[in-house]
Amino acid sequence: MTAASSFVKLETASGAVLRLTADHHLFVTRDGERLEIPSSKTLVGDLVHVAGRHGASELEAIASKSLVAGTGLFNPYTLSGSIVVDGVAASCHSSWALDGLFELTGISVPDGYQAAFAPVRAMYRVLGADRMAAIEFIIDAVAEAGNTGTLFSSLAPVAASALAGGAWLATRSRAV
Repeated sequence: MTAASSFVKLETASGAVLRLTADHHLFVTRDGERLEIPSSKTLVGDLVHVAGRHGASELEAIASKSLVAGTGLFNPYTLSGSIVVDGVAASCHSSWALDGLFELTGISVPDGYQAAFAPVRAMYRVLGADRMAAIEFIIDAVAEAGNTGTLFSSLAPVAASALAGGAWLATRSRAV
């Protein structure tokens, strides 16, 4: 998505640069503890995993942190909940509609979303990439409902769409 936004710019001691929104989560090691925190809460000196030689990652300290303007918003979800961006290991998670619920119940935001998206990952494993792409509209509808704050009021139509989509998929034969 192309949109103007404010980004947290993190640069490591070796010059690796990562730009992400303030509420996008990042894996850091601080005082020997591995954390998954919003980029806004990172500190100079926190350690991040940077792609090293031969595919191995190396811990590097954040040498500088600043706010910069930029364009482009991306938030891909992976099966693992993690992704490498610009050579730095990052989380797929950022703020969304359920954050307050997770915080109230004492569940970390990343763990909560990994649990919430478990059914989608299971569907992907069963259906495969092609069939999952065919019903992507359902996932998009849920995401949009979450973004607009109408998640719970829109679950009935989404469930009906899922059932209709499942019936449609059952009549299609596709090679995976």
